[in-house]
Amino acid sequence: MNSKRLASILTKTSTTKALLIQQGAISRIGPFYRDLFSDRPAKIIADENTMAAAGDRVQQELITDGVQLTEPHIFPGSPILKPNIEYVDLIKEMLKRSNVTPIAVGSGTINDLTKLAAAQAGRPYMVVATAASMDGYTSYGASIMHAGAKITDPCDAPKGVLADLDVISHAPGWLAAAGYGDLLGKVTAGADWILADALEIDPILPDAWSIVQDDLHIWTENPQGVMDRDHEVLTGLLEGLIFSGLAIQVAQSTRPASGSEHLFSHLWQMTGVEYQGERAPHGFTVGLGSIASSTIYDELLAQDLSDLDTESCVQNWQSLDALMEEISEIFIEDGIQRRSEAQTREKYIDTDELRARLVALKNNWPEIHVRLAKQVLSAQDLKQKLREAGCPTSPSDFGIATDRFLKSYSHARFIRSRYTILDTIHEIGMGDKFVGQVAQNIP
Repeated sequence: MNSKRLASILTKTSTTKALLIQQGAISRIGPFYRDLFSDRPAKIIADENTMAAAGDRVQQELITDGVQLTEPHIFPGSPILKPNIEYVDLIKEMLKRSNVTPIAVGSGTINDLTKLAAAQAGRPYMVVATAASMDGYTSYGASIMHAGAKITDPCDAPKGVLADLDVISHAPGWLAAAGYGDLLGKVTAGADWILADALEIDPILPDAWSIVQDDLHIWTENPQGVMDRDHEVLTGLLEGLIFSGLAIQVAQSTRPASGSEHLFSHLWQMTGVEYQGERAPHGFTVGLGSIASSTIYDELLAQDLSDLDTESCVQNWQSLDALMEEISEIFIEDGIQRRSEAQTREKYIDTDELRARLVALKNNWPEIHVRLAKQVLSAQDLKQKLREAGCPTSPSDFGIATDRFLKSYSHARFIRSRYTILDTIHEIGMGDKFVGQVAQNIP
């Protein structure tokens, strides 16, 4: 890991101030913990799988070093733990009963549950990573399910992150593949941010952009190495994921690492998709979402929007009432429906605002086209990379029927107020045309 660059980034982060990422790192957890939390007692939060992978050793090392420990809380290892708000409440109440520092031992769900619970209890926390499976270790915010709707709750990142590369390299292969899917999704996330920046909706923050995008091609250039569990490749993958989380921290927003590909992912996970009989891993659905997004970028870049008929787009613009009615027909679950309505209201623009935005898109299209073409990968290239890393790449792999997959292009834009290419194709009136092209060649 580039320690010099990491040290520079940590001067800009809001919460995380210490990272220990190396082989045998768990053997040093005692001093690492004491440097961060002094003599405060600790409590391990894990599940049965992560406790076996790293938690038992963490506990042993802390006891040996004289750190006071309370009884760990261990969730069942099967079925896969869901990031439900009820578990956040459970952990929070445990924390409030004693003056302990929580140590999350695990990856996505364990970390997010502990992160939000610690924030709500007014406690700092640390995490011991067990797999290079997602970018949430160091990120600001936690992705939690509330009444069926997946929401990124604002909360502080961990004060410290420890990752033992021996543990990371021995994690099940599908976890690294999921991490690769999540990391490769930064390609389309970056393209969406370019669009939002060019249209003066969400300006690019240079520091956060640089943290994610400068080395993204290096971190993702060897997908076969992920499949082969190559130590150097996995180390780079973990670095990319951790840096992505730090960028989120710097920006105080998930924008640097999350775009339309994550909207697809959240939509499918909220409405129930499985992979091989279990809840579909986040990184796998992000990977498929990236393919879905890149197919639209392929179509968009084939257009000359310098000739866009802006007045026709304005005349066909849907009213907010019409959108609310559409949302009520799409989302039956009250929690998802209410969330989608609120997010859509937040980003809705009137016809005057739409006209101004489309004129800006039309007039600046040559420059925007160059920026996007430099950023994106073709859907075919992206799909090939994901396949080589061991990621599923077809909707059918998740039990997503063709009709449901195609409808996702219009449904996904409702669940977040964030501007992405899904909004662009809707605003220029080409959504149906582009999705029709996708239907000719389902990924």
